[in-house]
Amino acid sequence: MALNRLLGVLILANFIFIVTLSLFNSVIGKWGFFLYLPGLLFIPHYQLLGLNRSLPALFLSGLSFDLFFNHTLGFHAFAMCLIFLIAREFLHLGKQSSIQITIFQLIANLIMAILWAIFCTSSQPSLASSTWTRFLIELPLSMLFLIPLSLWFSSFCNSLIMGIKPTSEGLYLLKK
Repeated sequence: MALNRLLGVLILANFIFIVTLSLFNSVIGKWGFFLYLPGLLFIPHYQLLGLNRSLPALFLSGLSFDLFFNHTLGFHAFAMCLIFLIAREFLHLGKQSSIQITIFQLIANLIMAILWAIFCTSSQPSLASSTWTRFLIELPLSMLFLIPLSLWFSSFCNSLIMGIKPTSEGLYLLKK
């Protein structure tokens, strides 16, 4: 039962991050920038959950990401699951340093961004030049923001996990 609670907390953390990112993007969108940070959502699932719980959680997070950012529904859901499966083969469970976590998230974010740019240019060839121009501007900006957010998101997930405890009725309440 504790793993299911952990799954719910991580889905909630991902959803809170996606909503916050979409609000932030709506503010900075006036200046023509957009932060693209789906790579941030992988590490807590990798460190805390098994494969059977991580994949549905990442799939729901990917669908939420697609919905909030008006992307093709299902692209990020399937891409996040695929990258997660590939990463599990290369990363070792155990204690990772914050540098290793950040590098993994940067690589995952880069792969997702390249896949998204290729998908956009192949589905709408008339927008190919603007898609790549925007990609080359927004990706470095997103990578710079990802570095401090990587450390923050892990701490945020840990604080949510530590802040939830079961009651005698089986409901979960936040500590005050």
